[in-house]
Formats: sequence, structure tokens, C-alpha cells
Amino acid sequence: MPRKRSNISQCSRNAKRMRLVRSQESEEDHEARLTACQERQARFRATETSAQRESRLSSHRSRMMATRIRENREQREARLSIDRESHALLRESKTSTNRKSRLSSRGVRIANARSQEKLEEREARLTADREGLALSLESESFTDREIRLSSQRVRTANTRSQETLEEQEARLTAARVSSEPVSL
Repeated sequence: MPRKRSNISQCSRNAKRMRLVRSQESEEDHEARLTACQERQARFRATETSAQRESRLSSHRSRMMATRIRENREQREARLSIDRESHALLRESKTSTNRKSRLSSRGVRIANARSQEKLEEREARLTADREGLALSLESESFTDREIRLSSQRVRTANTRSQETLEEQEARLTAARVSSEPVSL
């Protein structure tokens, strides 16, 4: 059984020492330490079983959910803003081949995850998605809404301009079928 920590809110001597060492390291040392840490994590993850991986990811999701539940609207907006900026910078540095590969891999991951989710998990995911969208739209200013809708119109126009006639016909047929009233 692990020993009890009586000083949970206090930093340990080792933590203070490491913070001091890290504050004095050069840029090269900093990069080398981070690279070594990434390599160590990659080696560890390469040897973990699927059960260990799922356990690690599950506990990470739980920690993130707990953190996000505690954040207020301003903190959430700040986090999302930082996320958007970092993702935009990362994507700017990628080539179109990288982008296609990233989107393809993401699609496969999402499809795999969704094929394995239970009905309750699917409902919870869809509910969380709806609530997140409602919260986002609720806090959106008029200008933000106009920008979002304008961007959406541009994306739709670009997508449709690249459609073949067969794809366009399939899209329009699907739209007609989904909008037809159901007769009993």
C-alpha cells in the first residue's frame, strides 16, 4: 500500500530541485530532455497491450473531463482559443499530402471507435456533441456567427465545385429522399 502523503498541497524537495534544474537548462538541453521524454513514451507505448492502452486512454479521458467540468465559461473559451491557434499553426506547417494523410487517419480512427461503441456510449457522445454545440452557439456573438456562416458557405461552395456530376446527383437524391415525408 502506498504511503500517505501528509503534505499533498506542498511541493516535495525533489520537485523543487527539478524545477530549479529545468529553469537553468539551455534551449538545447530543454529540447534534448523533451526529445528523450518523447522517445521514452514512444517505447513504452509500443510495448503496452491493448488493455493497458485502453486503460491509459480511459483514465486520461476521465482526467480531462473532470478538468473541463471545473472550468468556467472564460476558461473554456481561453482553452478553445489556444487550441484553435495551435491547430491552425500546426496545419499551416503541413503539406497537402500531410493533411490528406491526417484526415484519412482521423477518419479511420473515428470509424473504428464508433464501430466499437455501445448504444449508451453513442447516445452519450451525441448528447455531449449537441450540448457542446449549443453552448458554443449560445456564446457566439453576431459577428462570430456571420463569420462562421460565411466560412461555411465558402467551404460548401468549394466542395460542390469539385463534385463530379455523379456525386452531385447522389447528393441531391439523398437530400430529396431525406426530406420526403414518410407514408405509412
